[in-house]
Amino acid sequence: MDSIEQTLLLLSKSGGELIKAVAKSLVLKIKPYDFVEFKHSAIYRAIRTYNEKRDSVIRLSGLYSPLFGREKEALEEEPFSLIVNVDEQTFKRGYIWYSPEKDRAFRMEDLSYFVLEQDNYIPFDLSVSNKP
Repeated sequence: MDSIEQTLLLLSKSGGELIKAVAKSLVLKIKPYDFVEFKHSAIYRAIRTYNEKRDSVIRLSGLYSPLFGREKEALEEEPFSLIVNVDEQTFKRGYIWYSPEKDRAFRMEDLSYFVLEQDNYIPFDLSVSNKP
């Protein structure tokens, strides 16, 4: 619930109590019309705002990721940025990585990994220490 509250506190104008209701609705699966202290339309609006902001944060975080991947069979393709997959359903099915550029999730074994040094992608092995 904390990440939902922090996202809305930082990126919306919603009040603190409404933000807590939105977090409870999303995490605890409480229906918006079950909250008597708010109009359910206000909660639905805040949930829509949260989803929009969350998608923007995910896309933005991909721009700052130090890890890049490329599908193993796509040797000619340029590596793309990777972040940890935040979609709980696909994560539980083994899709650990998400690419904001590709807008899809990947299993660890599906990718070759790289780091960017100046203008070159350098292979990166997740199974060993890559310290010089």
